[in-house]
Amino acid sequence: MFTPQQVRHAFPEGKFRPAASLGAIAEAERLLGHELPPQIKSLYLEFDGFKGPTDAPFLFPVLERPGGRGESLVTYTLFFRGEGYFPAWVQDAVVLGDNGTGAAWFILLKEESQLVRWDAEWEEYEPVEGSLLDAWYKEKAMYESLHPDA
Repeated sequence: MFTPQQVRHAFPEGKFRPAASLGAIAEAERLLGHELPPQIKSLYLEFDGFKGPTDAPFLFPVLERPGGRGESLVTYTLFFRGEGYFPAWVQDAVVLGDNGTGAAWFILLKEESQLVRWDAEWEEYEPVEGSLLDAWYKEKAMYESLHPDA
């Protein structure tokens, strides 16, 4: 488990949105038809999404699309669930954010909140070892290795 404060500490350059309201979280859960995992909900109560070092939406806003162009947890999850050509597992998953290259992080709700990474062009998802914060750290480290002066 990790805290929202650990995320802020790990990404001092991150662009954090103001906290989501309890009403926005409740509306997101109503639209999705289930509660969000407790740790994800705790993040949203501190910040309603954030952008990582590449300006990628590491954590989508929970309900509202930023600037009307980006995705939110709700819009992107419902998109995947609403299209019949995506794998069946997306019906029981929530998409959390992406790294800016097409691969997104999902939580599999029926698999004890297993974190996976998937791109719609892939046949299968790949399980992610560790927490979502670990996955974000890994992306940050990769970016920093490619752009050491950034």
